[in-house]
Amino acid sequence: MKTRESVIIKFVKDNLRLLQQKDFLDEVYKQKKHDYFYEVRKFVRNPKNSEIAQVAVLYMIRKYLIHTEEELNNLLERPFFENNIYESKILFESLKLKNKNTFMVIDPTKLENLEYREKIENEIKAKILAESQPELLEQKEKFKKEIDDLERQLATIPTKLQKQDYDEPEIAKENLTSLQEWWQQLNLEDDPFPLAEGLKKINDSMYESIIVRTEIFKKYMNFTDNLKQQIFKNTIFYGDFGSGKTAFFDYLTKILLRNRVLSVSVPLWASKDVSVNIFNFENKLLTSLTNESKEYSLILEQDDKNSSIQKIKEILIQLTKQKNFNGLVIFIDDLHKNPKAFDAVLDFLSYLQIFTSEMIEDGLNTAVYVAGIPQWKSKIAMEPRLSGSLIREETMPEIKEEDAYEMLNNRMITFSKNKNKKNIIGRVFVKKIYDDLKQKNMIITFREFLRKALEEFTNGNFDTVLTINPKAIPLDILDEIKKSVLSRPKLSYQIEHLSEITADADVENKQKCFELLGDLHLEHGLYENSPLIERNIWALNQLKRSGLINVFRDLEGIKWLVNRELIEVNNEIVVKYNVSLEDYLVPAFIGNPIYRKKSTKTREYEILEKLAKKTKDETAAKILLQTLEDYKPLLAIEKEHSLNIAPKDLVNQCKKSLNTLTHAFMVLENISIPQDSKEEKIGFWKDFWHNPSPLIEFVNYLENSPDVDMKRANFIFGIYKEAFTELVVFLKNQTEKDKSFSISYDNLTRSDCKVLDLCRELWMDKEYFVMCETIVKYLERKLRSDVYNIFTLLYGDRDNRMKQLDPKINNEINKNIKNDEQKGFALIKNEFQYLNRKDYKILLTSGPPTQPSEIGHGNWENIFKEIFKPWNESRLYNFLDLFGNYNTVTSHNKTESITESQQPDLRQFVTDSMFFLQKFNGSYKKIIDNYIIQDSKLFFNVVKSNPVDQNPVLISSNDFSDFIKKLSNLDEIAIPIQNNKEIEIFYNIEYRKVIMMLAMLLNGNDQMTQKFNARLYLTGVNDLRYSFELNITNKI
Repeated sequence: MKTRESVIIKFVKDNLRLLQQKDFLDEVYKQKKHDYFYEVRKFVRNPKNSEIAQVAVLYMIRKYLIHTEEELNNLLERPFFENNIYESKILFESLKLKNKNTFMVIDPTKLENLEYREKIENEIKAKILAESQPELLEQKEKFKKEIDDLERQLATIPTKLQKQDYDEPEIAKENLTSLQEWWQQLNLEDDPFPLAEGLKKINDSMYESIIVRTEIFKKYMNFTDNLKQQIFKNTIFYGDFGSGKTAFFDYLTKILLRNRVLSVSVPLWASKDVSVNIFNFENKLLTSLTNESKEYSLILEQDDKNSSIQKIKEILIQLTKQKNFNGLVIFIDDLHKNPKAFDAVLDFLSYLQIFTSEMIEDGLNTAVYVAGIPQWKSKIAMEPRLSGSLIREETMPEIKEEDAYEMLNNRMITFSKNKNKKNIIGRVFVKKIYDDLKQKNMIITFREFLRKALEEFTNGNFDTVLTINPKAIPLDILDEIKKSVLSRPKLSYQIEHLSEITADADVENKQKCFELLGDLHLEHGLYENSPLIERNIWALNQLKRSGLINVFRDLEGIKWLVNRELIEVNNEIVVKYNVSLEDYLVPAFIGNPIYRKKSTKTREYEILEKLAKKTKDETAAKILLQTLEDYKPLLAIEKEHSLNIAPKDLVNQCKKSLNTLTHAFMVLENISIPQDSKEEKIGFWKDFWHNPSPLIEFVNYLENSPDVDMKRANFIFGIYKEAFTELVVFLKNQTEKDKSFSISYDNLTRSDCKVLDLCRELWMDKEYFVMCETIVKYLERKLRSDVYNIFTLLYGDRDNRMKQLDPKINNEINKNIKNDEQKGFALIKNEFQYLNRKDYKILLTSGPPTQPSEIGHGNWENIFKEIFKPWNESRLYNFLDLFGNYNTVTSHNKTESITESQQPDLRQFVTDSMFFLQKFNGSYKKIIDNYIIQDSKLFFNVVKSNPVDQNPVLISSNDFSDFIKKLSNLDEIAIPIQNNKEIEIFYNIEYRKVIMMLAMLLNGNDQMTQKFNARLYLTGVNDLRYSFELNITNKI
């Protein structure tokens, strides 16, 4: 039967640590007291604090927790007892009485005798054990009963743990070493230091937490909040690579939006022709604003005949009217990345002033913010053409030591899964980087601190960076933590019980139990269907049997949680030591965890060394080993505090290293090396589908700085290290992806490569449905545009194109056009947009054998037979049939229809899709190479034979002169051959005519007598500049 005293003693025992605290948590105490005595209100009414204090002291005396009057005095000075014990005499009396009852007669003269001393010690131990044994047994029985009760409760819940025993998982050799990334080992949500430009790889909800508000941030935040007209002044921001310009622009985007100012980003690779820059700017701006209008569900009524500027103004007017926007800020980046085009950049900056002035005159607040480099500043100041073109100039501030410390720790804290614990980067580490940069006379940027922190973390040097390393907790602290956990009797029993039931298990599986407990804590519980639970069902069962976890059921399912007592003691440990249970459980109760052994080599060195050993290509292996040899001296330089090398020699070594690494990549990926780039291979990345920003910056600084001093050389060296790391990681990732399927880069545009690379990622992640959806959507867009282009080049206008279509397709297109007209939609120029997906089979081939199309077969014979060699008609038909089936499944979101069981078919479909894209891209070269002059008339064909249609390309003398005028005085010409709309807008000539004149120019036709000192490239749709993919790089 429960007595008043036993009920109060139970409360005292459960909260003994709380009652004794020097910094007494009054609110916590009140809540615990209320909750407990409300539950036991049938037995005891809510007692006064003085009664609880009295019972608590007597309980501690009785249990030998207080032995002397000094200890009792110390206790009574603690806040809770000092405020609630009014008469202490009885307590001292009780202590004397207790000591008297336990008095033992000891003869001091015999204490030197070892046997006598051991006898006395054993008697004392036996007496203490005898007195505490009943309570220990009572506690154990009580805890065992609680766990048994919990087991019975869990048996009523349909969890996955319905049986007592699960087979212990086998330990594979490759799992003995942790392959986690450094940020996973530190229990961060993601990599807090992505070296991508700006903040684009970071969720924008984190911006406020990670941004360091330097003076320039504060200045523009004040503009947005208090001086809004200051926003709408054209500004150029000078700063070196890594100074924070792009991050500043990314953050401003969010701040401006909060103040109803729209902002768009326009990355612009500068051409030497200012008209190209203006054209690209206006089209990219229009595209961005059109996307924004869709995002805001804007109602637009635009006339296709309007110019790009008129369309831009109309969108801004409607954004103001319908969505209450106050203006537009345009962020322009990347202009500096083509140093050869600086003169054209100056002209373009002048144009921007005219552009914004016109916008403002029309009542549309508009400003351009341009990212520039310090080398521009003096040149722009001396340029009379730019008088007044940029009203304001800003220089990104040099980073202070305190700024860097704040930036690094903002990111670490924001990305931490456990918001109560902080992985703090030490001031000593930050100061060392700062002093080193100063000593080497280097440009100090945030990027240098990010790079150095990332380097140390990647190499496992947590002690170097953090104030406390959660993966190597000092032994004295670990011992104190262990005592804290085991001081809770119930927890002590549960951990002991876990040790008993896993006694025969492998140490790695014991470790998994505590690691899973840490994961459950970090994720605030996990549902049963989570992959982590499914992978660790044995460990979950052991935790359940020990009582260290509880189960909870809600609308989403069954959830497993860490028990409350462990959470409580962990919260105290986090406050005191800044480590959490996911850090200390394994080392405290298992021993040193099994982690990847720390290597003396850098991660980049290890990756290249491993690739050299694994590759079967002897040439690639040889080049990879040479890459390591070129890398070694630069590694040695990195370790030096002062650089004993001439600036030019340092830059040349960096250049040589990146050239060799690029060569290794090209050989491993079977990419042909152009004849004119045998020595200088790093320029390859400017044209490749993947453009690593650090490497592009490296190339630009080489071109901009022919004579470098040590400060500039050190800065270039910093960019080199970043570029080298990014290229090595990219090389490693690409070779891994090649295991799913490789990409043959010939005749693929950049956008093709990006989609195919994404498909490989999805394949590796077993996202087969998403992969299939991605490729079929992309193929459909390409089909509609490329078929339209090819038919336009061969046959001319819509009437002539429609004659080449099966009557069934004709009827379907006309029907869909009529439906759109009735609904009030504008007529689409490309009639193939109205085509049903299944009809491609009778457009490119004769279609199904049961219902062959004569016109479709004619298209095959006249056009597509040549384009898709060596496929035959049946092969192309089967591919298009499968494409149609996959398109139907994905468009209806039938996710269960595409699963892992279809891997071979899916792999073949993606491989065939790559071939299909290559052949369609290559068709343009066939058409250009095979133009025909017959009876003084010009025709296109895919082979040198009679034209497929008697509809010649008619080119006037004005067309010739306009075309030649556009191409004059350029040393580089980029023609986006697949983008008919862009060509027609830029040249103001019909697409078919432009391509015919291009064909005549490339093939040295006598009519094209104008001589050009230019290099000509054809590009794919959406490419930012010229591209090597289509294999047309003819010098004119």
